[in-house]
Amino acid sequence: MTRSVEPASVGGLVSAPASKSATIRALVCASLAAGESTLVGPSDCEDAFAAMAALRVLGAGIESLPGGLVAVRGGIDLDGRSPITLDCGESAACLRMLAPVAALAGRPVTLAATGSLSRRSVAMVGGPLTALGAACEAAPGGLPPLRVRGPLAGG
Repeated sequence: MTRSVEPASVGGLVSAPASKSATIRALVCASLAAGESTLVGPSDCEDAFAAMAALRVLGAGIESLPGGLVAVRGGIDLDGRSPITLDCGESAACLRMLAPVAALAGRPVTLAATGSLSRRSVAMVGGPLTALGAACEAAPGGLPPLRVRGPLAGG
């Protein structure tokens, strides 16, 4: 028996899952901005949670709100002097996006990694930051943790 398919109308609303890298970018931008930002529908993956935790260590206020919203109060402390460690978990996006932010700070910042990220090279991050004047030091083999200290020399 052969069935035919006839043209028909389809309607509705489909919500696509949020991009984890877009969420991390938005979190970083909102954390660097003055005032408060609200993220609508951010990703709720482990990578985004690692970025939120790391940004909190840097001084951003991040709070989950009802309805899938996240409030971010900017205010990263770039002037602190005490060394800090940011746990990027297994999120390469978190490590890559927070390394330049760490290079803006006047304090030593260690970007730590776990799981498979701890076995991945960070040379693509350290090389450009070093070229811009930041001090970057990876573990043997170019692996995390990555230690970064600014300031960056603009240009």
